[in-house]
Amino acid sequence: MFLTSDPKWRGRIFRYAPVILWAGVVLFLATSAGSASETSRFIGPLLDFFFPGMAAENRQFVHFLVRKTAHFTEYGIFAFFAARAFLTSSKPFLRRRWFLFALLTAFTLAVFDEGGQTFRPDRTGALGDVFVDMIGAFTYLVITRIIYKRRPDHLIFSPTLSPSENDG
Repeated sequence: MFLTSDPKWRGRIFRYAPVILWAGVVLFLATSAGSASETSRFIGPLLDFFFPGMAAENRQFVHFLVRKTAHFTEYGIFAFFAARAFLTSSKPFLRRRWFLFALLTAFTLAVFDEGGQTFRPDRTGALGDVFVDMIGAFTYLVITRIIYKRRPDHLIFSPTLSPSENDG
């Protein structure tokens, strides 16, 4: 099969599969499965277990914080995968501007994610969530930049093949 025998495709799959798969996770969470009523089904029992007798208003606030932390984290992870893909690309312009491309890719996904939620009766798309998403993406990208500057040869930045051997 051409995907496994062609080194160019192996390199692309190694780089871009995590980006695509994590985008799928983000978009899945934009469905009813990620709604507040659904997430409260598992967050609520955890709060009851660890904090029995918590006041309802505190419970709602903690649920809110958990959901916003999830936004921050899921977009941070997405931005890291995008940065990794661009840092190991065979395209010099992607490698040089990996931070910008990763941030723009995360922004595009965040706008698509929240925009799509405005059309769902059980979800509410919010510009504030795009802001939280971008703070998460930016934070993870800064951390990625620090790690990359200190250890550019780190395993997480090493493609299966060197960028000159593959295309994309």
